[in-house]
Amino acid sequence: NASETSFSTGSARSGGGIYAYSTNEVSLIDCAFDGNYADYGGGLAMQTSGILVHEGGAYVSNEANHSGGAIYSDSYNDLSIEDVAFTSNTGSNDSGGAIYSDDYDEVSIEDASFEGNTTKDHGGAIYFYEHYASVTIARSTFTDNEAESGNGGAIYAKNYVGLSISASDFTGNIADDDGGAIYLYNRAAMSISGSTFSENIAQKGDGGAIYDNAYTSGSYDLLIEDSHFTDNYAYTHGGALYAKKVGELEVSASVFEGNEAEASRSSSAGGAVYSYYIDSVAIAQSIFCINTAYSGGAIYSYDAYGGTDEWTNNIFQENVASHSGGAIYFHTNHYNEFINNSLVGNEANYYGGSIFFKKT
Repeated sequence: NASETSFSTGSARSGGGIYAYSTNEVSLIDCAFDGNYADYGGGLAMQTSGILVHEGGAYVSNEANHSGGAIYSDSYNDLSIEDVAFTSNTGSNDSGGAIYSDDYDEVSIEDASFEGNTTKDHGGAIYFYEHYASVTIARSTFTDNEAESGNGGAIYAKNYVGLSISASDFTGNIADDDGGAIYLYNRAAMSISGSTFSENIAQKGDGGAIYDNAYTSGSYDLLIEDSHFTDNYAYTHGGALYAKKVGELEVSASVFEGNEAEASRSSSAGGAVYSYYIDSVAIAQSIFCINTAYSGGAIYSYDAYGGTDEWTNNIFQENVASHSGGAIYFHTNHYNEFINNSLVGNEANYYGGSIFFKKT
């Protein structure tokens, strides 16, 4: 255990400040890691069946030549991080600018901040891989993190990850490809509540704020409630949100404002939301305003193949499509219930000022 201790300018192959292998518990209270360097885990590396508890302190300007600029965790570890600041850490040639975590790790992050962390590949701030366990993030901020040539400007999560995010803020994160703030892929599920996503960018791909591709249809759901998405941008589809092959897409009591899927590109769609091959969609009590895209100024919904899709008590106002579907573009959806919605001042340059139906 360590408290009020600083680890500075250390270097090693793994764990520039601390390396823990098969250790029962590492407890850090108000400890700081500054300017450390390693191939894996610039500040700290933990491997195989350990417990890390870090309360208070900071990781600043640590660097990993490969993964985990601040922390690298591999295989069956439990990570509990509370009130810790991660600033300007770097994963130089791989993934996880601040944190890299894989293989059955269970992770809890509360009241933390991630700012200005970068990685060459995926997960500007955090990279999660094959967890088969829960990952919980609460009351945390992710600001100006970047995946320089990959996906997930702030968070990248792949393969059997269950991610829960509450009361958190994602601002100004950038992915070179998909998922300006969050990238979720392959049999992964996510719930988001009481959170904000602003000015995140997917420079060459989909999902300005969130990209979620469950890869296989099933029970991997995406649930969003009481959240705000403002001024996010994607070069192709889903200015705020891109969802593909998730089991259920459910959005409630949320606001999507000023998001854009590049409106000048004829292949871009869904200024706020793009959904593709979803089992069921339920959008309720939400507001979509001033979003823009080439098709589907606010929403582009393609092939919702399962049960009845429900659109209830929503407001669609002043959304714009360069081509068709000023507010919504429905393509090959089988069953829709559109109840008590308000569509005001939406615009399409060609077809369907408010709604465009195709093969529906």
